[in-house]
Amino acid sequence: MLFRSWAAASGLAISEEDGAYLGQSLGGIIGSSTCAMDPAIARCALNVPGGRLVEIVRGNAAYATLMNIYFDPEDQDADIELFSAMAQTIVDPADPAVVLRRLFDRSPARPVLVQEAIHDGTVVNQTTEVLARSTAIPLLTPSLEDITGLATEPAPVEDNVSGDGGSATDRKSTRLNSSHQIISY
Repeated sequence: MLFRSWAAASGLAISEEDGAYLGQSLGGIIGSSTCAMDPAIARCALNVPGGRLVEIVRGNAAYATLMNIYFDPEDQDADIELFSAMAQTIVDPADPAVVLRRLFDRSPARPVLVQEAIHDGTVVNQTTEVLARSTAIPLLTPSLEDITGLATEPAPVEDNVSGDGGSATDRKSTRLNSSHQIISY
């Protein structure tokens, strides 16, 4: 949800000077691209997003039945692998794992918050972790699980980076509790 539209939608007095985005699940997936591409969004919170769109679908158990309808169960593995590779190639230019990196290439840096739900059955953790790796966000320690490919830094987040547009918390990642992880820039 774009916070800058709340004032008009709700009739409440909400500052529209800096746009902000809050996305949950599919809203986090779509929001990864939205935040990276819309310069009016000053900060972004993505709750359980993911990258590699085809893997998000393949990792979700709800889609297993759908896949069995379209593919012969005897040839399923080879057919699905081929289909998945071709489909991912088509969606790569708009994939959140590709596009979100643009958020960090812009100046001034804009803060982003990414939360992962451990053992998420809808947006599987590997897709959220691909998104984090694509932006080189470090994992804050102590953490419950290591994420391959992410550097680690000690928590809590205390440092800020100054820029022309104010300050933004440096890229960080931490565990909120036993079932959630926060990744932020």
